[in-house]
Amino acid sequence: MSEETQQVQETPVVEVETAAVVSQPEPEVEVEAIVTKPTLVPAPASQDLPPEVAGEPEVVQDPSILGELEKNEVALLQAIQAKQRALTFQLGELEIRKAMILGQVQALDNQASGVYKNVANRLHIGDTVHWTVTGDHKIRAVPAPTAMPKA
Repeated sequence: MSEETQQVQETPVVEVETAAVVSQPEPEVEVEAIVTKPTLVPAPASQDLPPEVAGEPEVVQDPSILGELEKNEVALLQAIQAKQRALTFQLGELEIRKAMILGQVQALDNQASGVYKNVANRLHIGDTVHWTVTGDHKIRAVPAPTAMPKA
């Protein structure tokens, strides 16, 4: 045999141990417990040979299979999918940051409302008076907004 056909393929084997369970007053009962301890066992050399050489019938290919991805294509697709997952994760982080920023904007809006309320109190502007601050920092009374007629 050549070195190529003497390659060993490792296959895990499951070992089964038997344990005894004793309870009173019943008699002793044996229970099988499956314990998996992977051990490596060399595969038969015929698995390394093509089916027709190993004396096995040739496997008929599925006619719907058009081909197989090459290793570099598999690696490239896996890298692309990993990048997609990372970007999706970043989007989730951005959504959290967005929510936090919106909370900060709301807090600032509340703070500005408090300043306007203090100004109204200082100038004795009643709750029914509508007013605005102009570009030159003057406080001016404005007419009350009118409701839009329903169409």
